[in-house]
Amino acid sequence: MLYLYLAAVVVPPTILMIVDALVAYSRGGEELKGIPGYRRSVMAITVLLILGVTLIHIVVNTPIKDVSIVNNVLSMLAGLVSVIAGFYFGGKFAGK
Repeated sequence: MLYLYLAAVVVPPTILMIVDALVAYSRGGEELKGIPGYRRSVMAITVLLILGVTLIHIVVNTPIKDVSIVNNVLSMLAGLVSVIAGFYFGGKFAGK
């Protein structure tokens, strides 16, 4: 089960970063430049994947008795998502 979770979190961002590298190499030049803002988006997608896998694991594998634990973990994850969203959109608008 651990390998399935690991694959769900690692494989999609890896594929996306390989696409960015291929675009950078196809453009050529002295300095390799990929798609603008792409890496920041891949980081956001990776965090959302981690959140989704964690949420699915908690919902599927937690007995009904431990609702307070689920509530605490979901509150922490919601705080993490809001911090990441603030970083993502704050950096995006500051760069313009």
